[in-house]
Amino acid sequence: MRILPLWPFLLIFLGLPVLEAGLLIWLGTRFRWGWLLLYLALSIMLGTALIRLEHRLWGMRLLSTLQSGDNPLAALFVSGRMMLAGLLLIIPGVISEIIALFLLLMPGTWRRPRRPPTPGEDIIDAEFRRLEDPRLPSRRPPWDS
Repeated sequence: MRILPLWPFLLIFLGLPVLEAGLLIWLGTRFRWGWLLLYLALSIMLGTALIRLEHRLWGMRLLSTLQSGDNPLAALFVSGRMMLAGLLLIIPGVISEIIALFLLLMPGTWRRPRRPPTPGEDIIDAEFRRLEDPRLPSRRPPWDS
C-alpha cells in the first residue's frame, strides 16, 4: 500500500491562512479598515444564519426526499454543502468565501423540495378504448388467428 506524501496537505493547510491574512491586510489598506470590518461582520452573520437555517431544514429535506422516492444521499450532500458553505463564510478571509460561494452556486443546492402527494391525488380516473390501426401488424399472437 502506497502512502501519500504529507507535504502537499501541509502546504495547503499552512499556506491558505497566510494567504488569507495577507489578502485581508491588502484589502484593509486599499479600501479602508472600516469597510473591511463591515464586510467581515456581514459575512459572519450570513454564515451563522445559513448554518441555523440549514440546521432547521435538513430533516424536512431528508423526509421529503424519502417520501418522494429519491435518493436520500443527495439530500444529505446538499445539507452538508450548505453547512460547509456557512462555516466557510464564518471563517474570515476572501478565498474561503469564494469557495463558499462556489458551494452555494453548485447545481441542485437550491432545488425546492417536492411536496408529498395528498391522499387520493395520485389516482387518475380515466376511460380508454383500444383502436386497431390497419397499417400496423396485428398485435395478436400467431396462434390466436
